Amino acid sequence: KTIALRTLEDLNFYCVDNLPIDMLPQFSQLISQQQDVYSRVSVGIDIRNSVKVVVDAYNANPASMKASLAALSRRGSGRRLIALGEMLEIGETSDAEHAALADPVADTGPAAIFLAGDKMTHLSDALPPQLEQTWTRNWEELWNPLQNALRDGDVLLIKGSNASGMAKLADRIRQWSDSAMGKMERGAEGAAEVG
Repeated sequence: KTIALRTLEDLNFYCVDNLPIDMLPQFSQLISQQQDVYSRVSVGIDIRNSVKVVVDAYNANPASMKASLAALSRRGSGRRLIALGEMLEIGETSDAEHAALADPVADTGPAAIFLAGDKMTHLSDALPPQLEQTWTRNWEELWNPLQNALRDGDVLLIKGSNASGMAKLADRIRQWSDSAMGKMERGAEGAAEVG
């Protein structure tokens, strides 16, 4: 997570590490009100003490998508999961720009890919057939397949335009994580483990 955030900082992202997940809705609202100042934002969040989540759901364009994916590909351990929402501010080249993300997505070596929104069908169609993927119309429908896929040690990138709702998906993960805490116990090294 730290390497990903440092890489994004080098690409002029405003990065926040270890934001308490219960502050994500307020942070998202603040950023969306000041998009002229904070046009490129990335947030690193740890959930369940065993899944690393990098949320970059405030601005999405081809360059920021590729930068986030490249940072994810440099992670040394853990299964990589990718949840992407549409890039909604692109215009006439939107279909081709979504499809052009296929190679950067595949280069991360993902265990699974979760796509939300109509424009993401172009990426879905362009991905290599051996990659496990789920496409849904919106972020709400993406929740159950993503929840069922998460495992201890995973690294999850959530990325999309603010209007795609992917920050709400991150908030749903927080809510689920809070409710899962009753099913967790502390291991010998102090890290939470699913019981």
